[in-house]
Amino acid sequence: MNNSLLKSKEEQLAAVENARSFMSHPFWGTFKAIVDANIALVRNRLATETFEDVADVKRLQDKIRAYEEVVGTPEIIIEAYDPNVEKMEEVKTDPFQSIEEFRVELRKARNNA
Repeated sequence: MNNSLLKSKEEQLAAVENARSFMSHPFWGTFKAIVDANIALVRNRLATETFEDVADVKRLQDKIRAYEEVVGTPEIIIEAYDPNVEKMEEVKTDPFQSIEEFRVELRKARNNA
């Protein structure tokens, strides 16, 4: 989390309260449902379409990540700045390997062969 926007402890605690308030607002459920539907559409494209260029796949994966970050922002703020919340470790949500991850696994497989 970038601390340049929320420098003081007061700003951070206010952001936590605002994030909680935002998530309890009636529109939050509608907004989250819209974004989740968009994520499902992009995942469906990745699963059903054929792509000639890896860059097209990467672009759609980046789009999913961006959608997930938008929906997750209030929780990220709460986790980062609420002193009463236990810190969680980062979990990878992208089901597809990056090219670098593939290369690392390929090198490991070649070394073990």
